[in-house]
Amino acid sequence: MAKLAGLTLLMGCFSAAATQTACTGDDMFPTDSERCFSATKFAVTFKGRLLMNATGGGSINFDISGLLNTECHSVSVHQEGQLMQLNQTALDECLPSIVALNEVSYCSNQEDLAIDFKRPLPIVIHLSQVPCEDERRLAALLI
Repeated sequence: MAKLAGLTLLMGCFSAAATQTACTGDDMFPTDSERCFSATKFAVTFKGRLLMNATGGGSINFDISGLLNTECHSVSVHQEGQLMQLNQTALDECLPSIVALNEVSYCSNQEDLAIDFKRPLPIVIHLSQVPCEDERRLAALLI
């Protein structure tokens, strides 16, 4: 519990200094493609892997590590404009109760994801597109 309180305190100390980057563009996420995103803010690393199909649906895997560690896998997602609608039941099952999201947006002009957190602190974190790690290669390195 002290670790979660530390995360809230640390993020609160820096929230006033956080810059808000505009999320612009209304293009759909590229279909039948996998894209990876990452950002590190306030001693917490956010990583996401998003796969969308031609119908505007797909799934996302994401990991949060640092002061808070959690992962969510195969969370269904559906895009409506910039907004990426994530399966709330799946999020409730994989996220600790201290973490809640308002929304996730695809910013096509910036080619990033904007995650708008409700808790532990109302803040938007922009995840930049990065090369996807080959999970099989990563698993082989860990053996």
